[in-house]
Amino acid sequence: MQAEEKGKVTLECETRRPAKRVTWLKGMIELRSSRKYVIRQKGVVLSLTITCLEKSDTDIYICDVGTMQSRAQMTVQGETTKKKTLFCISMFFSWAQMVVGLHKDRSLYEMIVSSVVGYILG
Repeated sequence: MQAEEKGKVTLECETRRPAKRVTWLKGMIELRSSRKYVIRQKGVVLSLTITCLEKSDTDIYICDVGTMQSRAQMTVQGETTKKKTLFCISMFFSWAQMVVGLHKDRSLYEMIVSSVVGYILG
């Protein structure tokens, strides 16, 4: 699972019957309800909401009810990384439009865009 720095994320696990005791762990560290970690239970659905995400929140999160465990790997993506990626994509499209403008060849633009999109997805 990927999440954004400064954002929030909610992890959920579901049990067969309401849990008497639930422990949420970040790696091997037990979490307690606080401003950062909001732990809730609604019937058989257990949830952990993590607020004000930081890169240091990247870890494996475990929902432990004694007889069952559920795990989720979360990676927090830095806000600056996302902004740099969007900037690079924007610059690429500006460059591609300039090339097409100089050559007045729309098919060249489409070829460049499809090559880069194929590389990114591929």
